[in-house]
Amino acid sequence: MITVPGSMPKIILLFWTNWVYFWVSRNDLNKSIKIFINYFIGPLLFAWLSYRVYQEVKEQKDLPVYIDNLLGHLGKIKIGLLLLVVLLMFLQW
Repeated sequence: MITVPGSMPKIILLFWTNWVYFWVSRNDLNKSIKIFINYFIGPLLFAWLSYRVYQEVKEQKDLPVYIDNLLGHLGKIKIGLLLLVVLLMFLQW
């Protein structure tokens, strides 16, 4: 899918994320509602999304072949170079 700066999906996504952020970050929300959102809905959403990702990975038919290919390619790459890239990534943050 090609997106441009003014595309409708992007506009809708920005509207809803801004609306939800505004609603949750309001100061006049009850403290118990904020606690409920942070400590119940957040972990529940994380667990559901983790389960869905697990289901999608489990349904892959050629997963062992893909893993073998990945490990074969990692064996050819110098591990030092890979560690340098990861280290530089953390320094970038």
